[in-house]
Amino acid sequence: MQMLRTSKNSCSFVANGSRGSKKFLHKAATGPVWLKEATISALVSAALHHLDGQAYQLHAFCIMSNHVHVLFTPLLKEASLKETTKDGRLAFESIDPTLDVIMKSIKGYSAREANKVLGRKGRFWEPESYDHEVRDKEELWRIVRYIVDNPVKAGIVECWQDYTNTWVANGLKASLDG
Repeated sequence: MQMLRTSKNSCSFVANGSRGSKKFLHKAATGPVWLKEATISALVSAALHHLDGQAYQLHAFCIMSNHVHVLFTPLLKEASLKETTKDGRLAFESIDPTLDVIMKSIKGYSAREANKVLGRKGRFWEPESYDHEVRDKEELWRIVRYIVDNPVKAGIVECWQDYTNTWVANGLKASLDG
């Protein structure tokens, strides 16, 4: 089970969790809820869209009051991959941005800008994110559905389309609506 954290000083980036931890994040009585502010959620949304099509293909996201769910595919070209050995194991390095680099970019930029708007300094996001490799189309759909249903399960809206901080790529959105 992935432990989801919130603190009075930072928000979380998550992709998955247990039922109890989901309720904890949505109903947190302590800790920051900066992402409820329209200016901050718009800033995070813009950060997520910024490198879409360049460093990654953005599929879906949902910005909740104190955490974000996002699904994207890093755009790694086969020609950019270099085979190496790390700690005696086969590994690959890339000149294209990897998941870690992409997450650092999104979180770093959005944290700096959000802190400016909020007039604060210090950590905005939790240092770690829960990431998961999507292995097939069925899993992709399960995760997209999980992301869009987040505000519904939290009791914020009755229909995912009514939550303004949920975004789904057009190709996926048509299938969800149909």
